[in-house]
Amino acid sequence: MDTAQPDVIYERVIGGTRVKGTNAVLLILSIFIASAGLNSNSVAVIIGAMLISPLMGGITAAGYGAGTNNYKMTRNALVKVAFQVVVAIIISTLYFRFSLITTTIPTEQLLARTEPTLTDVLIAVCGGLAGILALTREDSGTVVIPGVAIATAIMPPLCTVGYGLATAQWHVSLMAFYLFFINAFCIGGSATIMVRLLKLPTVKGLTPEQNRKVTRNFIILAIIIFIPAAIMSFSVYMEHVEDGNANNMYSANDSSSIKMDTGNGIQKSLDEKSHIKVLNYFSNSFISYEYNNLISASLVLI
Repeated sequence: MDTAQPDVIYERVIGGTRVKGTNAVLLILSIFIASAGLNSNSVAVIIGAMLISPLMGGITAAGYGAGTNNYKMTRNALVKVAFQVVVAIIISTLYFRFSLITTTIPTEQLLARTEPTLTDVLIAVCGGLAGILALTREDSGTVVIPGVAIATAIMPPLCTVGYGLATAQWHVSLMAFYLFFINAFCIGGSATIMVRLLKLPTVKGLTPEQNRKVTRNFIILAIIIFIPAAIMSFSVYMEHVEDGNANNMYSANDSSSIKMDTGNGIQKSLDEKSHIKVLNYFSNSFISYEYNNLISASLVLI
């Protein structure tokens, strides 16, 4: 394998943990860019923020330190990451609080950061493995790193936390921070695993018993962290099943437009290839709805 020298790898990893100078400027710029992209529902702008965000460097360094038993390095990297996280949340909260286009109705891109599933876990694990492999290659992985940054998406969830705080939508902040946390854990954990598989030099050796204890604790922690994501994955799956059943029911009707009386004085009209789910809470006159492959739909109150 075209692995670089250990001292070269170490310098690359350490270089990604800097929070001063250029990295500080890039952090602030990426926060504003990600927040603006989320607020305007622009995928291209969000991708730009992912590419320049320096957050992944510290997370990878923490995993590298754990893999080489350099716990001082891990501790220092985590402190720096925590500082960057706090800065990102504060700045994004202020942005959304004072932005003229911020509303209490989140955009599609904001909502996408509030439903972490096992798919996000898989993406983060693969991204973490690719990231540490890129750092350990002789050519330093200049092509791989941007792809990893886009796939793992560290900054957008943190800015979504800021949106939730700015609009007092605590569940949005909680779920977005959970997405960031599982991404960070998977990236760091993947780095630890890959470093050990590559058998890079360690700062100090561990006894077989200590190795087993570390492995066991890591697995237990991973299971605990992934349980909520598994539950949400099941919930998303059930929603897809329900949508599929509704589409099958529609297909069974030889009509391009179907009108259904849902009760409580509400009628919904489904045009071709459209599906609308209506929940009517008559007591407080609250109606919520969502669209799936929507071409046209109308909601008529009688």
